[in-house]
Amino acid sequence: MSWGDSDGTMMLDRPDATGADRPETFLSGVSWPIVFAYLGGGLSAFLGASVLIGWHAENLILIQVSPMFVPMQYNTALGFLLGGVGLIFATRDIRGASLGCGALVAAIGLLTLAEYVFGADLGIDQLLMEHYVTFKTSHPGRMAPNTALCFSLTGLALARPGLAAEHWKSPMAKGVLGSLIIGLGLVALTGYAVRIETAYGWGELTRMAVHTALGLVVLGLGFVSLAWHLDRDDLRRLRSWFPVSMGLGVLTVTICIWQAHYANRVAIANGSGIRDLSAYIGEAILVFGLVLAALLAVAVHLALTARNRAKLIAITATELEATGEELRRAHDELELKVAERTRELSASKKEAEEASHAKSAFLSSMSHELRTPLNAILGFAQLLNEFSDRPLTEEQESHVAHILDGGRHLLVLINEVLDLSRVEAGELSLSLEAVQVEGAIQQTVALVQPIADEHDITVSIDTKEYSGLDVSADASRLKQVLLNVMTNAVKYNRKNGKVTVRVDLSDEGMARISVEDTGPGIREEDHEEVFQPFSRLGMEGSGIEGTGIGMTISRQLVESMGGSLDFHSEIGQGSTFWLELPVADYNGPEAI
Repeated sequence: MSWGDSDGTMMLDRPDATGADRPETFLSGVSWPIVFAYLGGGLSAFLGASVLIGWHAENLILIQVSPMFVPMQYNTALGFLLGGVGLIFATRDIRGASLGCGALVAAIGLLTLAEYVFGADLGIDQLLMEHYVTFKTSHPGRMAPNTALCFSLTGLALARPGLAAEHWKSPMAKGVLGSLIIGLGLVALTGYAVRIETAYGWGELTRMAVHTALGLVVLGLGFVSLAWHLDRDDLRRLRSWFPVSMGLGVLTVTICIWQAHYANRVAIANGSGIRDLSAYIGEAILVFGLVLAALLAVAVHLALTARNRAKLIAITATELEATGEELRRAHDELELKVAERTRELSASKKEAEEASHAKSAFLSSMSHELRTPLNAILGFAQLLNEFSDRPLTEEQESHVAHILDGGRHLLVLINEVLDLSRVEAGELSLSLEAVQVEGAIQQTVALVQPIADEHDITVSIDTKEYSGLDVSADASRLKQVLLNVMTNAVKYNRKNGKVTVRVDLSDEGMARISVEDTGPGIREEDHEEVFQPFSRLGMEGSGIEGTGIGMTISRQLVESMGGSLDFHSEIGQGSTFWLELPVADYNGPEAI
Protein backbone atom coordinates (compact mmCIF):
# COMPACT_ATOMS: atom_id res chain seq x y z
CA MET A 1 0.00 0.00 0.00
CA SER A 2 1.38 3.44 -0.96
CA TRP A 3 0.41 7.07 -0.87
CA GLY A 4 1.52 10.00 -2.98
CA ASP A 5 3.21 13.16 -1.75
CA SER A 6 2.44 16.64 -3.03
CA ASP A 7 4.72 16.48 -6.03
CA GLY A 8 3.45 13.14 -7.16
CA THR A 9 6.43 11.03 -6.16
CA MET A 10 5.66 7.62 -4.71
CA MET A 11 6.31 6.91 -1.04
CA LEU A 12 5.78 3.77 1.03
CA ASP A 13 3.33 3.76 3.90
CA ARG A 14 4.93 5.07 7.05
CA PRO A 15 3.47 4.72 10.54
CA ASP A 16 2.53 8.00 12.17
CA ALA A 17 3.52 9.12 15.64
CA THR A 18 0.93 6.83 17.23
CA GLY A 19 2.21 3.82 15.34
CA ALA A 20 -0.90 3.52 13.16
CA ASP A 21 -0.63 3.17 9.42
CA ARG A 22 -1.64 6.05 7.19
CA PRO A 23 -5.02 5.33 5.54
CA GLU A 24 -5.05 4.57 1.84
CA THR A 25 -7.16 6.92 -0.26
CA PHE A 26 -8.71 6.59 -3.68
CA LEU A 27 -6.03 8.80 -5.22
CA SER A 28 -3.09 7.21 -3.40
CA GLY A 29 0.06 7.26 -5.48
CA VAL A 30 -1.31 9.68 -8.13
CA SER A 31 1.47 11.78 -9.68
CA TRP A 32 -0.24 15.16 -9.70
CA PRO A 33 2.48 16.99 -11.68
CA ILE A 34 2.13 14.43 -14.48
CA VAL A 35 -1.66 14.74 -14.34
CA PHE A 36 -1.47 18.54 -14.68
CA ALA A 37 1.14 18.27 -17.44
CA TYR A 38 -1.07 15.92 -19.44
CA LEU A 39 -4.09 18.08 -18.67
CA GLY A 40 -2.31 21.26 -19.84
CA GLY A 41 -1.16 19.60 -23.05
CA GLY A 42 -4.52 17.98 -23.74
CA LEU A 43 -6.57 21.15 -23.14
CA SER A 44 -4.20 23.24 -25.29
CA ALA A 45 -4.38 20.72 -28.14
CA PHE A 46 -8.19 20.55 -27.78
CA LEU A 47 -8.47 24.36 -27.88
CA GLY A 48 -6.31 24.57 -31.01
CA ALA A 49 -8.18 21.77 -32.78
CA SER A 50 -11.56 23.31 -31.90
CA VAL A 51 -10.65 26.71 -33.34
CA LEU A 52 -9.17 25.10 -36.47
CA ILE A 53 -12.46 23.29 -36.97
CA GLY A 54 -14.28 26.59 -36.36
CA TRP A 55 -12.31 28.30 -39.15
CA HIS A 56 -13.07 25.51 -41.62
CA ALA A 57 -16.73 25.26 -40.50
CA GLU A 58 -17.14 29.07 -40.29
CA ASN A 59 -18.27 28.78 -36.64
CA LEU A 60 -17.73 32.28 -35.22
CA ILE A 61 -18.33 31.18 -31.62
CA LEU A 62 -15.29 28.91 -31.75
CA ILE A 63 -13.22 31.54 -33.54
CA GLN A 64 -14.25 34.74 -31.74
CA VAL A 65 -16.28 33.72 -28.63
CA SER A 66 -18.13 37.07 -28.88
CA PRO A 67 -18.51 39.67 -31.69
CA MET A 68 -16.84 42.19 -29.36
CA PHE A 69 -13.76 40.04 -28.83
CA VAL A 70 -10.72 39.50 -31.00
CA PRO A 71 -10.75 36.29 -33.08
CA MET A 72 -8.10 33.61 -32.58
CA GLN A 73 -6.05 33.51 -35.78
CA TYR A 74 -5.62 30.25 -37.70
CA ASN A 75 -1.86 30.09 -37.01
CA THR A 76 -2.54 30.69 -33.31
CA ALA A 77 -4.87 27.67 -33.21
CA LEU A 78 -2.25 25.63 -35.06
CA GLY A 79 0.34 26.73 -32.49
CA PHE A 80 -1.88 25.56 -29.62
CA LEU A 81 -2.43 22.19 -31.31
CA LEU A 82 1.30 21.64 -31.88
CA GLY A 83 2.26 23.03 -28.46
CA GLY A 84 -0.25 20.83 -26.61
CA VAL A 85 0.76 17.68 -28.50
CA GLY A 86 4.44 18.53 -27.97
CA LEU A 87 3.85 18.91 -24.21
CA ILE A 88 2.22 15.47 -24.10
CA PHE A 89 5.20 13.98 -25.97
CA ALA A 90 7.60 15.72 -23.56
CA THR A 91 5.70 14.32 -20.56
CA ARG A 92 5.96 10.81 -22.05
CA ASP A 93 9.68 11.47 -22.75
CA ILE A 94 9.26 10.97 -26.51
CA ARG A 95 12.02 13.42 -27.25
CA GLY A 96 12.13 13.33 -31.06
CA ALA A 97 8.41 14.06 -31.48
CA SER A 98 8.50 16.72 -28.77
CA LEU A 99 11.47 18.42 -30.43
CA GLY A 100 9.70 18.37 -33.80
CA CYS A 101 6.54 19.99 -32.41
CA GLY A 102 8.66 22.56 -30.58
CA ALA A 103 10.53 23.46 -33.75
CA LEU A 104 7.27 24.07 -35.65
CA VAL A 105 5.75 26.16 -32.85
CA ALA A 106 8.94 28.20 -32.49
CA ALA A 107 9.04 28.75 -36.27
CA ILE A 108 5.46 30.12 -36.25
CA GLY A 109 6.20 32.47 -33.37
CA LEU A 110 9.62 33.67 -34.50
CA LEU A 111 8.58 34.26 -38.12
CA THR A 112 5.57 36.29 -36.95
CA LEU A 113 7.78 38.38 -34.67
CA ALA A 114 10.15 38.93 -37.59
CA GLU A 115 7.23 40.21 -39.67
CA TYR A 116 6.37 42.76 -36.96
CA VAL A 117 9.97 43.83 -36.35
CA PHE A 118 11.03 44.19 -39.97
CA GLY A 119 7.65 45.23 -41.39
CA ALA A 120 7.71 42.37 -43.87
CA ASP A 121 5.11 39.92 -45.10
CA LEU A 122 6.60 36.42 -45.24
CA GLY A 123 3.40 34.89 -46.58
CA ILE A 124 2.71 32.72 -43.54
CA ASP A 125 -0.32 34.60 -42.12
CA GLN A 126 -2.87 33.19 -44.57
CA LEU A 127 -0.82 30.27 -45.86
CA LEU A 128 -3.34 27.66 -44.74
CA MET A 129 -6.53 29.71 -44.43
CA GLU A 130 -7.85 32.90 -46.01
CA HIS A 131 -9.20 34.86 -43.07
CA TYR A 132 -12.73 36.19 -43.17
CA VAL A 133 -12.76 37.60 -39.60
CA THR A 134 -10.35 40.52 -39.12
CA PHE A 135 -11.78 42.36 -36.09
CA LYS A 136 -9.00 44.20 -34.18
CA THR A 137 -6.45 42.62 -36.56
CA SER A 138 -3.68 44.76 -38.02
CA HIS A 139 -2.82 42.20 -40.72
CA PRO A 140 -5.33 39.51 -41.82
CA GLY A 141 -4.38 36.16 -40.31
CA ARG A 142 -1.41 37.50 -38.32
CA MET A 143 -1.37 36.55 -34.61
CA ALA A 144 -0.75 39.14 -31.91
CA PRO A 145 2.92 39.88 -31.13
CA ASN A 146 2.53 38.83 -27.48
CA THR A 147 1.01 35.56 -28.72
CA ALA A 148 3.96 35.07 -31.08
CA LEU A 149 6.33 35.70 -28.18
CA CYS A 150 4.56 33.06 -26.08
CA PHE A 151 4.80 30.49 -28.90
CA SER A 152 8.50 31.27 -29.28
CA LEU A 153 8.92 30.52 -25.56
CA THR A 154 6.82 27.36 -25.99
CA GLY A 155 9.08 26.11 -28.77
CA LEU A 156 12.15 26.79 -26.62
CA ALA A 157 10.63 24.87 -23.69
CA LEU A 158 9.80 21.89 -25.92
CA ALA A 159 13.35 21.88 -27.27
CA ARG A 160 14.72 21.07 -23.78
CA PRO A 161 13.85 17.32 -23.92
CA GLY A 162 16.41 17.05 -26.66
CA LEU A 163 18.98 17.52 -23.89
CA ALA A 164 19.60 15.32 -20.86
CA ALA A 165 16.32 15.33 -18.93
CA GLU A 166 18.09 14.65 -15.65
CA HIS A 167 20.20 17.83 -15.91
CA TRP A 168 19.08 20.49 -13.43
CA LYS A 169 18.91 23.19 -16.09
CA SER A 170 16.18 21.36 -18.02
CA PRO A 171 13.50 21.52 -15.26
CA MET A 172 14.53 25.09 -14.44
CA ALA A 173 14.22 26.17 -18.09
CA LYS A 174 10.77 24.64 -18.40
CA GLY A 175 9.64 26.18 -15.13
CA VAL A 176 10.88 29.69 -15.97
CA LEU A 177 9.57 29.62 -19.57
CA GLY A 178 6.23 28.25 -18.38
CA SER A 179 5.96 31.04 -15.79
CA LEU A 180 6.63 33.70 -18.45
CA ILE A 181 3.91 32.22 -20.66
CA ILE A 182 1.50 32.21 -17.68
CA GLY A 183 2.39 35.83 -16.91
CA LEU A 184 1.71 37.06 -20.45
CA GLY A 185 -1.56 35.14 -20.55
CA LEU A 186 -2.66 36.51 -17.16
CA VAL A 187 -1.96 40.08 -18.27
CA ALA A 188 -4.21 39.63 -21.28
CA LEU A 189 -6.95 38.02 -19.18
CA THR A 190 -6.69 40.86 -16.67
CA GLY A 191 -7.04 43.35 -19.52
CA TYR A 192 -10.22 41.67 -20.67
CA ALA A 193 -11.51 41.55 -17.07
CA VAL A 194 -10.99 45.27 -16.38
CA ARG A 195 -11.43 46.40 -19.98
CA ILE A 196 -7.90 47.74 -20.55
CA GLU A 197 -7.32 47.07 -24.24
CA THR A 198 -3.62 47.89 -24.10
CA ALA A 199 -3.14 44.92 -21.73
CA TYR A 200 -3.88 42.40 -24.47
CA GLY A 201 -2.79 44.49 -27.45
CA TRP A 202 0.48 46.24 -28.19
CA GLY A 203 -0.07 49.60 -29.96
CA GLU A 204 -2.13 49.30 -33.12
CA LEU A 205 -1.05 45.70 -33.71
CA THR A 206 -3.29 42.63 -33.62
CA ARG A 207 -4.89 42.00 -30.21
CA MET A 208 -4.69 38.71 -28.33
CA ALA A 209 -7.98 36.79 -28.23
CA VAL A 210 -9.51 36.04 -24.84
CA HIS A 211 -9.43 32.26 -25.34
CA THR A 212 -5.83 32.63 -26.58
CA ALA A 213 -4.93 34.23 -23.22
CA LEU A 214 -6.73 31.45 -21.34
CA GLY A 215 -5.00 28.78 -23.45
CA LEU A 216 -1.57 30.30 -22.76
CA VAL A 217 -2.19 30.17 -19.00
CA VAL A 218 -3.17 26.49 -19.29
CA LEU A 219 -0.18 25.67 -21.51
CA GLY A 220 2.22 27.51 -19.16
CA LEU A 221 0.85 25.61 -16.16
CA GLY A 222 1.49 22.38 -18.07
CA PHE A 223 5.16 23.28 -18.52
CA VAL A 224 5.55 24.24 -14.85
CA SER A 225 3.97 20.90 -13.82
CA LEU A 226 6.31 18.99 -16.14
CA ALA A 227 9.30 20.84 -14.69
CA TRP A 228 8.15 19.97 -11.17
CA HIS A 229 7.90 16.31 -12.11
CA LEU A 230 11.37 16.21 -13.70
CA ASP A 231 13.13 17.80 -10.70
CA ARG A 232 13.06 14.92 -8.19
CA ASP A 233 16.63 15.11 -6.93
CA ASP A 234 15.78 16.20 -3.37
CA LEU A 235 12.33 15.51 -1.93
CA ARG A 236 12.98 17.41 1.30
CA ARG A 237 13.14 20.91 -0.15
CA LEU A 238 11.19 23.27 -2.38
CA ARG A 239 12.37 23.24 -5.99
CA SER A 240 15.29 25.63 -6.27
CA TRP A 241 13.96 27.12 -9.52
CA PHE A 242 10.37 27.66 -8.28
CA PRO A 243 10.93 30.98 -6.44
CA VAL A 244 12.82 32.28 -9.49
CA SER A 245 10.04 31.13 -11.79
CA MET A 246 7.29 32.62 -9.63
CA GLY A 247 9.22 35.88 -9.24
CA LEU A 248 9.71 36.23 -13.00
CA GLY A 249 6.05 35.47 -13.59
CA VAL A 250 4.88 38.11 -11.12
CA LEU A 251 7.44 40.58 -12.52
CA THR A 252 6.13 39.95 -16.03
CA VAL A 253 2.54 40.56 -14.94
CA THR A 254 3.53 43.76 -13.10
CA ILE A 255 5.54 45.21 -15.99
CA CYS A 256 2.86 44.36 -18.54
CA ILE A 257 0.07 45.94 -16.47
CA TRP A 258 2.24 49.01 -15.92
CA GLN A 259 2.99 49.16 -19.64
CA ALA A 260 -0.70 48.81 -20.47
CA HIS A 261 -1.62 51.60 -18.10
CA TYR A 262 1.18 53.81 -19.45
CA ALA A 263 0.18 53.11 -23.06
CA ASN A 264 -3.43 53.96 -22.24
CA ARG A 265 -2.42 57.31 -20.67
CA VAL A 266 -0.19 58.16 -23.65
CA ALA A 267 -3.00 57.39 -26.04
CA ILE A 268 -5.34 59.68 -24.07
CA ALA A 269 -2.75 62.49 -24.04
CA ASN A 270 -2.35 62.20 -27.79
CA GLY A 271 -6.11 62.45 -28.26
CA SER A 272 -6.30 59.17 -30.10
CA GLY A 273 -9.92 58.72 -29.09
CA ILE A 274 -9.19 56.05 -26.49
CA ARG A 275 -11.24 56.62 -23.38
CA ASP A 276 -9.62 57.19 -20.01
CA LEU A 277 -9.55 53.88 -18.13
CA SER A 278 -7.78 55.13 -15.02
CA ALA A 279 -10.82 54.20 -12.99
CA TYR A 280 -10.19 50.57 -13.81
CA ILE A 281 -6.60 50.54 -12.62
CA GLY A 282 -7.80 49.80 -9.11
CA GLU A 283 -9.74 46.83 -10.38
CA ALA A 284 -6.65 45.64 -12.28
CA ILE A 285 -4.54 45.91 -9.16
CA LEU A 286 -7.25 44.00 -7.24
CA VAL A 287 -7.19 41.16 -9.78
CA PHE A 288 -3.41 41.14 -9.81
CA GLY A 289 -3.35 41.08 -6.00
CA LEU A 290 -5.72 38.11 -5.95
CA VAL A 291 -3.54 36.22 -8.40
CA LEU A 292 -0.40 37.08 -6.42
CA ALA A 293 -2.09 35.99 -3.18
CA ALA A 294 -3.02 32.68 -4.78
CA LEU A 295 0.54 32.13 -5.96
CA LEU A 296 1.94 32.96 -2.54
CA ALA A 297 -0.57 30.58 -0.94
CA VAL A 298 0.62 27.82 -3.24
CA ALA A 299 4.24 28.63 -2.40
CA VAL A 300 3.54 28.50 1.34
CA HIS A 301 1.67 25.22 0.91
CA LEU A 302 4.59 23.70 -0.96
CA ALA A 303 7.06 25.00 1.63
CA LEU A 304 5.00 23.41 4.43
CA THR A 305 4.81 20.19 2.44
CA ALA A 306 8.58 20.21 2.06
CA ARG A 307 9.01 20.83 5.79
CA ASN A 308 6.63 17.97 6.66
CA ARG A 309 8.47 15.72 4.28
CA ALA A 310 11.75 16.66 5.93
CA LYS A 311 10.23 15.69 9.30
CA LEU A 312 9.09 12.39 7.84
CA ILE A 313 12.56 11.72 6.51
CA ALA A 314 14.02 12.61 9.93
CA ILE A 315 11.66 10.07 11.53
CA THR A 316 12.70 7.54 8.92
CA ALA A 317 16.37 8.23 9.67
CA THR A 318 15.69 7.65 13.38
CA GLU A 319 13.95 4.38 12.59
CA LEU A 320 16.83 3.34 10.35
CA GLU A 321 19.30 4.14 13.12
CA ALA A 322 17.27 2.01 15.55
CA THR A 323 17.14 -0.78 12.98
CA GLY A 324 20.89 -0.48 12.52
CA GLU A 325 21.39 -0.81 16.27
CA GLU A 326 19.25 -3.96 16.28
CA LEU A 327 21.28 -5.35 13.39
CA ARG A 328 24.51 -4.63 15.27
CA ARG A 329 23.19 -6.43 18.34
CA ALA A 330 22.10 -9.36 16.17
CA HIS A 331 25.55 -9.38 14.56
CA ASP A 332 27.27 -9.47 17.95
CA GLU A 333 25.01 -12.31 19.10
CA LEU A 334 25.73 -14.20 15.89
CA GLU A 335 29.47 -13.77 16.40
CA LEU A 336 29.17 -15.16 19.93
CA LYS A 337 27.20 -18.14 18.67
CA VAL A 338 29.70 -18.75 15.86
CA ALA A 339 32.60 -18.57 18.32
CA GLU A 340 30.83 -20.98 20.67
CA ARG A 341 30.04 -23.37 17.82
CA THR A 342 33.65 -23.14 16.62
CA ARG A 343 34.88 -24.14 20.09
CA GLU A 344 32.46 -27.07 20.11
CA LEU A 345 33.63 -28.20 16.67
CA SER A 346 37.28 -27.85 17.73
CA ALA A 347 36.60 -29.98 20.77
CA SER A 348 34.76 -32.55 18.64
CA LYS A 349 37.64 -32.58 16.14
CA LYS A 350 40.14 -33.11 18.93
CA GLU A 351 38.05 -35.97 20.34
CA ALA A 352 37.79 -37.53 16.87
CA GLU A 353 41.54 -37.26 16.36
CA GLU A 354 42.17 -38.82 19.76
CA ALA A 355 39.72 -41.60 18.94
CA SER A 356 41.44 -42.18 15.59
CA HIS A 357 44.84 -42.37 17.27
CA ALA A 358 43.44 -44.74 19.87
CA LYS A 359 41.94 -46.90 17.11
CA SER A 360 45.24 -46.94 15.22
CA ALA A 361 47.15 -47.81 18.37
CA PHE A 362 44.68 -50.59 19.14
CA LEU A 363 44.92 -52.02 15.61
CA SER A 364 48.71 -51.84 15.72
CA SER A 365 48.82 -53.65 19.06
CA MET A 366 46.31 -56.26 18.02
CA SER A 367 48.13 -56.83 14.74
CA HIS A 368 51.33 -57.59 16.60
CA GLU A 369 49.50 -59.86 19.02
CA LEU A 370 47.76 -61.72 16.19
CA ARG A 371 50.79 -62.03 13.93
CA THR A 372 52.91 -63.84 16.51
CA PRO A 373 50.62 -66.90 16.99
CA LEU A 374 49.71 -66.83 13.29
CA ASN A 375 53.36 -67.16 12.30
CA ALA A 376 53.63 -70.16 14.64
CA ILE A 377 50.57 -71.76 13.04
CA LEU A 378 51.99 -71.24 9.56
CA GLY A 379 55.38 -72.66 10.64
CA PHE A 380 53.90 -75.83 12.11
CA ALA A 381 51.67 -76.28 9.05
CA GLN A 382 54.71 -76.09 6.77
CA LEU A 383 56.53 -78.65 8.98
CA LEU A 384 53.58 -81.01 8.74
CA ASN A 385 53.54 -80.63 4.99
CA GLU A 386 57.26 -80.97 4.34
CA PHE A 387 59.05 -82.81 7.18
CA SER A 388 56.50 -85.26 8.55
CA ASP A 389 57.94 -88.73 9.43
CA ARG A 390 54.76 -90.34 8.32
CA PRO A 391 53.30 -89.60 4.93
CA LEU A 392 50.07 -87.57 5.07
CA THR A 393 46.93 -88.89 3.58
CA GLU A 394 45.34 -87.01 0.71
CA GLU A 395 42.69 -85.61 3.06
CA GLN A 396 45.34 -84.49 5.57
CA GLU A 397 47.36 -82.78 2.84
CA SER A 398 44.22 -80.92 1.77
CA HIS A 399 43.59 -79.76 5.33
CA VAL A 400 47.18 -78.58 5.73
CA ALA A 401 46.95 -76.73 2.41
CA HIS A 402 43.79 -74.98 3.63
CA ILE A 403 45.61 -74.02 6.86
CA LEU A 404 48.51 -72.52 4.86
CA ASP A 405 46.25 -70.63 2.39
CA GLY A 406 44.04 -69.26 5.14
CA GLY A 407 46.98 -68.33 7.32
CA ARG A 408 48.82 -66.56 4.52
CA HIS A 409 45.67 -64.64 3.56
CA LEU A 410 45.14 -63.68 7.19
CA LEU A 411 48.80 -62.61 7.48
CA VAL A 412 48.40 -60.33 4.45
CA LEU A 413 45.29 -58.82 6.01
CA ILE A 414 47.05 -58.25 9.34
CA ASN A 415 50.05 -56.65 7.61
CA GLU A 416 47.80 -54.33 5.60
CA VAL A 417 45.81 -53.35 8.70
CA LEU A 418 49.10 -52.70 10.49
CA ASP A 419 50.30 -50.50 7.60
CA LEU A 420 46.99 -48.64 7.54
CA SER A 421 47.12 -47.95 11.28
CA ARG A 422 50.71 -46.73 11.00
CA VAL A 423 49.87 -44.37 8.17
CA GLU A 424 46.84 -42.92 9.98
CA ALA A 425 48.85 -42.55 13.19
CA GLY A 426 51.69 -40.87 11.30
CA GLU A 427 54.15 -43.50 12.49
CA LEU A 428 55.09 -44.92 9.11
CA SER A 429 58.74 -44.12 8.36
CA LEU A 430 59.83 -43.79 4.73
CA SER A 431 63.32 -43.81 3.29
CA LEU A 432 63.19 -41.66 0.15
CA GLU A 433 65.86 -42.28 -2.47
CA ALA A 434 66.33 -42.35 -6.21
CA VAL A 435 64.57 -45.47 -7.47
CA GLN A 436 64.80 -46.63 -11.09
CA VAL A 437 61.25 -46.88 -12.40
CA GLU A 438 61.83 -49.58 -15.01
CA GLY A 439 63.62 -51.88 -12.51
CA ALA A 440 60.83 -51.52 -9.93
CA ILE A 441 58.22 -52.27 -12.61
CA GLN A 442 60.06 -55.37 -13.89
CA GLN A 443 60.46 -56.77 -10.35
CA THR A 444 56.76 -56.25 -9.66
CA VAL A 445 55.68 -57.78 -12.98
CA ALA A 446 57.76 -60.86 -12.10
CA LEU A 447 55.72 -61.26 -8.89
CA VAL A 448 52.41 -60.77 -10.71
CA GLN A 449 53.22 -62.98 -13.71
CA PRO A 450 52.22 -66.31 -12.06
CA ILE A 451 48.79 -64.92 -11.21
CA ALA A 452 48.47 -63.51 -14.77
CA ASP A 453 49.40 -66.90 -16.27
CA GLU A 454 46.65 -68.58 -14.26
CA HIS A 455 44.07 -66.22 -15.82
CA ASP A 456 45.66 -66.12 -19.32
CA ILE A 457 46.39 -62.39 -18.88
CA THR A 458 49.15 -60.80 -20.95
CA VAL A 459 51.29 -58.26 -19.08
CA SER A 460 53.44 -55.88 -21.14
CA ILE A 461 55.75 -52.96 -20.27
CA ASP A 462 55.98 -49.76 -22.38
CA THR A 463 58.65 -47.36 -21.03
CA LYS A 464 59.46 -45.59 -24.35
CA GLU A 465 62.29 -43.09 -23.88
CA TYR A 466 61.85 -42.98 -20.08
CA SER A 467 63.51 -46.36 -19.35
CA GLY A 468 66.26 -44.71 -17.33
CA LEU A 469 63.97 -42.43 -15.35
CA ASP A 470 64.49 -42.29 -11.57
CA VAL A 471 61.90 -41.19 -9.06
CA SER A 472 62.19 -40.01 -5.48
CA ALA A 473 60.46 -42.76 -3.47
CA ASP A 474 60.80 -45.49 -0.86
CA ALA A 475 61.80 -48.55 -2.94
CA SER A 476 59.91 -51.18 -0.92
CA ARG A 477 56.77 -49.04 -0.58
CA LEU A 478 56.82 -48.21 -4.31
CA LYS A 479 56.91 -51.94 -5.12
CA GLN A 480 54.07 -52.50 -2.63
CA VAL A 481 51.92 -49.90 -4.41
CA LEU A 482 52.76 -51.26 -7.86
CA LEU A 483 51.98 -54.78 -6.66
CA ASN A 484 48.57 -53.72 -5.34
CA VAL A 485 47.65 -51.90 -8.56
CA MET A 486 48.92 -54.63 -10.92
CA THR A 487 47.38 -57.44 -8.86
CA ASN A 488 43.97 -55.73 -9.06
CA ALA A 489 44.43 -55.20 -12.82
CA VAL A 490 45.02 -58.94 -13.23
CA LYS A 491 42.42 -60.22 -10.75
CA TYR A 492 39.59 -58.04 -12.05
CA ASN A 493 40.41 -58.52 -15.76
CA ARG A 494 38.66 -60.63 -18.36
CA LYS A 495 39.82 -64.03 -19.60
CA ASN A 496 42.63 -63.58 -22.13
CA GLY A 497 42.78 -59.91 -21.21
CA LYS A 498 45.72 -57.51 -21.29
CA VAL A 499 47.53 -55.38 -18.75
CA THR A 500 49.88 -52.64 -20.02
CA VAL A 501 52.28 -50.74 -17.78
CA ARG A 502 53.46 -47.40 -19.22
CA VAL A 503 55.94 -44.74 -18.05
CA ASP A 504 55.55 -41.13 -19.08
CA LEU A 505 55.78 -37.56 -17.80
CA SER A 506 52.72 -35.63 -16.65
CA ASP A 507 52.00 -32.04 -17.61
CA GLU A 508 53.43 -30.96 -14.24
CA GLY A 509 56.77 -32.71 -14.93
CA MET A 510 56.03 -35.64 -12.56
CA ALA A 511 56.85 -39.23 -13.47
CA ARG A 512 53.63 -41.07 -14.29
CA ILE A 513 53.31 -44.87 -14.07
CA SER A 514 50.06 -46.04 -15.64
CA VAL A 515 48.53 -49.53 -15.33
CA GLU A 516 45.87 -50.10 -18.00
CA ASP A 517 43.64 -53.17 -18.08
CA THR A 518 40.92 -54.51 -20.38
CA GLY A 519 38.56 -55.47 -17.57
CA PRO A 520 34.83 -54.73 -17.23
CA GLY A 521 35.47 -51.29 -15.74
CA ILE A 522 34.07 -49.62 -12.63
CA ARG A 523 30.60 -48.12 -12.44
CA GLU A 524 30.53 -44.34 -12.12
CA GLU A 525 28.52 -44.48 -8.89
CA ASP A 526 31.29 -46.65 -7.36
CA HIS A 527 34.18 -44.30 -8.22
CA GLU A 528 34.12 -42.59 -4.82
CA GLU A 529 34.33 -45.96 -3.06
CA VAL A 530 37.53 -47.17 -4.77
CA PHE A 531 39.89 -45.66 -2.18
CA GLN A 532 37.63 -46.19 0.83
CA PRO A 533 38.92 -48.79 3.33
CA PHE A 534 37.34 -52.28 3.29
CA SER A 535 35.38 -51.48 0.11
CA ARG A 536 35.29 -54.25 -2.51
CA LEU A 537 32.72 -52.70 -4.84
CA GLY A 538 30.31 -55.62 -4.61
CA MET A 539 32.96 -58.31 -5.31
CA GLU A 540 32.66 -59.96 -1.90
CA GLY A 541 31.00 -63.14 -3.22
CA SER A 542 32.91 -63.35 -6.51
CA GLY A 543 35.60 -65.73 -5.26
CA ILE A 544 38.33 -63.12 -5.84
CA GLU A 545 40.51 -62.71 -2.78
CA GLY A 546 41.08 -59.25 -1.32
CA THR A 547 40.91 -57.22 1.87
CA GLY A 548 39.48 -53.99 0.46
CA ILE A 549 42.19 -51.80 1.99
CA GLY A 550 45.03 -52.28 -0.49
CA MET A 551 44.10 -49.23 -2.62
CA THR A 552 43.52 -47.12 0.50
CA ILE A 553 47.03 -47.86 1.75
CA SER A 554 48.48 -47.37 -1.73
CA ARG A 555 47.06 -43.86 -2.12
CA GLN A 556 48.27 -42.83 1.36
CA LEU A 557 51.72 -44.27 0.67
CA VAL A 558 52.03 -42.41 -2.65
CA GLU A 559 50.87 -39.16 -1.06
CA SER A 560 53.39 -39.67 1.76
CA MET A 561 56.11 -39.86 -0.91
CA GLY A 562 54.98 -36.52 -2.42
CA GLY A 563 52.89 -37.93 -5.25
CA SER A 564 49.30 -38.84 -6.11
CA LEU A 565 47.27 -41.88 -7.12
CA ASP A 566 44.12 -41.69 -9.26
CA PHE A 567 42.23 -43.58 -11.96
CA HIS A 568 39.85 -43.40 -14.91
CA SER A 569 37.31 -46.10 -15.70
CA GLU A 570 34.22 -46.69 -17.82
CA ILE A 571 31.91 -49.68 -17.93
CA GLY A 572 33.00 -52.00 -20.76
CA GLN A 573 36.14 -49.92 -21.49
CA GLY A 574 38.46 -51.15 -18.76
CA SER A 575 40.31 -49.10 -16.15
CA THR A 576 43.54 -47.11 -15.97
CA PHE A 577 45.21 -46.42 -12.62
CA TRP A 578 48.19 -44.10 -12.48
CA LEU A 579 50.57 -42.89 -9.81
CA GLU A 580 52.65 -39.75 -10.13
CA LEU A 581 55.91 -39.27 -8.21
CA PRO A 582 58.57 -36.55 -8.21
CA VAL A 583 61.39 -37.10 -10.66
CA ALA A 584 64.84 -37.47 -9.09
CA ASP A 585 67.37 -35.09 -10.77
CA TYR A 586 65.57 -35.19 -14.14
CA ASN A 587 66.69 -32.68 -16.82
CA GLY A 588 64.66 -33.84 -19.80
CA PRO A 589 64.68 -36.87 -22.15
CA GLU A 590 68.11 -35.97 -23.56
CA ALA A 591 69.62 -36.43 -20.07
CA ILE A 592 68.50 -40.05 -19.84
